[in-house]
Amino acid sequence: MRIPHTRREFGELLRVHRIRRAATQHQLAGLSTVSVRAIRDLELGKAHRPRRDTVRLLADGLGLTGRERVEFETASAAPGWATPAHDLTSAPPPAPLDAVVGRAAEVAVLTELARSGSQRLVTVVGLPGVGKSRAVLEVAGALGDLPVLWSAAAVAPAPDSLAALVRTALGSSFRGLSRGADVAAAHLAELVGDTAAVLVLDGYDRDDVDRDALPELLQRCPGLRIVLTTRTPWGLAGERVFPLGPLPVPALDADGDPVALGAVPAVRLLVSHLSRLQPGFALTANTATGVAALCRALDGIPLALEAAAAALTVYPLAALAEELADDPFGVAGEQLDTHLRRAVATLDPAVAALLARLVGLRAGWSMVDAVRASGLRPGACAPLVRALLVRGLVRCADDTDRTRFTVLGLVVAHLRAAAAPVLTAKEAM
Repeated sequence: MRIPHTRREFGELLRVHRIRRAATQHQLAGLSTVSVRAIRDLELGKAHRPRRDTVRLLADGLGLTGRERVEFETASAAPGWATPAHDLTSAPPPAPLDAVVGRAAEVAVLTELARSGSQRLVTVVGLPGVGKSRAVLEVAGALGDLPVLWSAAAVAPAPDSLAALVRTALGSSFRGLSRGADVAAAHLAELVGDTAAVLVLDGYDRDDVDRDALPELLQRCPGLRIVLTTRTPWGLAGERVFPLGPLPVPALDADGDPVALGAVPAVRLLVSHLSRLQPGFALTANTATGVAALCRALDGIPLALEAAAAALTVYPLAALAEELADDPFGVAGEQLDTHLRRAVATLDPAVAALLARLVGLRAGWSMVDAVRASGLRPGACAPLVRALLVRGLVRCADDTDRTRFTVLGLVVAHLRAAAAPVLTAKEAM
């Protein structure tokens, strides 16, 4: 039986199920506790907005289960959600506008996780502007024939689109789309079924979505994998947290070699932006020092590097590098500044205490150094370092040795500007 897609067809479907069960309208009223008049109006198409409780009582009275019940409840929902046009290709990822830089290793790992389904809920976390969406978009393009459904929190979907169905199924309150979450979830689960598919939820915050919606959807769709991009983990059972750090920046001794400098991902990205904005720009011995200084001051954060390139259309390179040494947030942006302030201010006391000790180790440090600096046992220190890494306050110091870390320069700048010790969550309230 196909899924009806108009209000009048719901009434027709109600009548078909009632007749199949050899029940009169009066008998169905007795079985469901819904009035005879309400049943008559629904079957005649006079009632256009059946309440969810009414639909549930009718389904119970008719003894509907499984697919029949899903179709019955879906037919009472918003028109368009149940149209035959909806399939797993009707919410595709957006087309990338530029090439991804410096993310080959991360994209390879995430692609394998999504393709294999070994981790069915992967949360990519990182600072605002660090490139989470772009990295996951590259993953979507690398998955080949595996269907990808893309839902971006920042984009308002058309009311009758599959993207709207996804958003409503998650219990999302975005853009007023809050109707029929349970019916939408049932329809989405039926649509995906056992198919191996990837659902990307880009930029969703855990406060905007029903926390139980993702585990329930994964339970109903055994082939589904969910990739979520957000600033902080959701803390769900089975969640694989994947921190995405900033791009690698030049070492302090690399400024004099433009060739070596040009291979550093943060430099490559900044130069690519500058080349588009200033045709003919090249990395030379004259520009190398300023470019390297900008990348270090902005911690290799892609969005901040893009903003720096725009500023350089009217600002001399050396002058901007000097300005950023004193106030990197002048280019990095208020959003990143606000996020870092909140992240530092809400740290657990033990994590905040460790950060205060690590700030002075600017050249890069290992877990051995962190244990010595904190006086903690390795088993107690490692989760604290992991918490700083997940929050984006700490990054890998060397892309070739991911066991050495450094506190972000922007975090150090924030603490200096505050002229105060690291705040604990209690002190920040």
